[in-house]
Amino acid sequence: MKKRRLGGAAVAFGVVLAVTGLPAQASAGNRTADALAALPLGPAGLAETRTTQTLQPGVTLTRIVRGAVDPAHHWTVEASIPGGDTSPDPDAPPTTLKDKASADELAAELRGDGFDARAEQVTTPRTTDYAGGTLGWRVRIGSFTSQSAAATERIRVINAGYRGSVTYTGWDGAT
Repeated sequence: MKKRRLGGAAVAFGVVLAVTGLPAQASAGNRTADALAALPLGPAGLAETRTTQTLQPGVTLTRIVRGAVDPAHHWTVEASIPGGDTSPDPDAPPTTLKDKASADELAAELRGDGFDARAEQVTTPRTTDYAGGTLGWRVRIGSFTSQSAAATERIRVINAGYRGSVTYTGWDGAT
């Protein structure tokens, strides 16, 4: 099994803030209006868009989007791996992480049913008080450019008798 590294460039993210209409001096002490407008959302120089909408007098909704989409990340369907014989409790509910053999078995079954399934190793880095290493194996299906396309595939997965959820690979925890 080839281990894939997910990560790389900045991932776009958005922040939604509700700001009351308090004057800058009243809400932030001695800071200027320019200092209030600057938010530390990622490294300096990232592309940024801001949209504002007045919800009612004195309440403005500001949406800030910074960064760019990392082409290495995509939407996918994460299948739930059944308990089965390799579980201490064969009647246990399906889980996201399991041993390699169980993940490979489910991925092969899904491929046999026409899905673009793969087993992926999930690791954690070494820290001061944890040795790091493999947490388990997961099964993912497809690679989609939109959440709605992954949701459509999830419905197909469910209709074929499996369980799963839609996830974005940028949420896996890599930089």
